[in-house]
Amino acid sequence: MIIGITSNQKRHIQYNPYPKENEINHAETHIKNIVLNFLPSVLNYLNINLDNTNQIVAGASMGGLMSMKTSILFPQFRNIISLSPAFWFGFPGIVNDLNNLSKKSICNLSVGTKEGDIFGDQVKNIFPKEWDLDFSNNNDFYVSGVKKIEEELKLNNIKTNFIFKEKGQHNETHWNPILREFLVSI
Repeated sequence: MIIGITSNQKRHIQYNPYPKENEINHAETHIKNIVLNFLPSVLNYLNINLDNTNQIVAGASMGGLMSMKTSILFPQFRNIISLSPAFWFGFPGIVNDLNNLSKKSICNLSVGTKEGDIFGDQVKNIFPKEWDLDFSNNNDFYVSGVKKIEEELKLNNIKTNFIFKEKGQHNETHWNPILREFLVSI
């Protein structure tokens, strides 16, 4: 069974589990609502039992950041698929939070070399330099954020599968075959 949840124009607030100081964490509320209210309601309605199942949480872009946070909050989602995850949006908080990820987790990450066009401006003008990511151009910035999390996952002894796509872009056309590849391997 697959349950898909879409985002809206406020996804930068709704899907960021690492908000700035003194901001409400709408993303954690959203995750908890999905897992504790929406999912049980659907399962009950369809009379489905998830015992002895392989539970997967997946997302792309901001949803990729959310998929990681969902597994941190709810470790039963041991299989994580993050396609072109916007880890830079949650940086550096996501790095510290990886310590809370179950050691039984499997993280499937992907990123492409042509994803930087999602930024309206040069990232060097938007994000703080102390993040220690590659600010040379927007594409390298995006890739460096994902690779930084990959390194941290390995340092935390979390099994990680990583797909790096030359000319991979930030859209469903490029994510679709990668998603299939990850799903087959789980």
